Amino acid sequence: MANKKKTEKTQPSSVCRVNKNSNYTVMSNFHLRSKTLGLKAVGLLSKVLSLTDEWYYSVAGLASICKQGEMAIKSALAELKDCGYLTVTKLKPNQTKSGRIEYVYDFYEYSAKDDPNSPEYDDGSGKKDDNIKKRIT
Repeated sequence: MANKKKTEKTQPSSVCRVNKNSNYTVMSNFHLRSKTLGLKAVGLLSKVLSLTDEWYYSVAGLASICKQGEMAIKSALAELKDCGYLTVTKLKPNQTKSGRIEYVYDFYEYSAKDDPNSPEYDDGSGKKDDNIKKRIT
């Protein structure tokens, strides 16, 4: 009986490294993997979730830290609202310190409309859902 020579496993030829510094954000994957949200809405929600709680939210303020203008911000906000990642509450002048109409934006990391069990949700596993295949083919 001849001795079989064991082959050594080789290391992959490419390496992917993520160099993190002290200024990074940890967030939920729900909005990142949602198939109901477009890239603009995903990007805006990611940017908003990275801001501090003290940050002053307004359409103009969001436009000032983004490449896109106020119309694109409003469009992304409407999409987030439609998909359940944002609620906007209008406060009347008698409800605010400034005596003016103000809007309260409540952003959510998870939307009840993005059910992890639905075919519209991507769990990141790379597995294809049969229902999606049937719609594509």
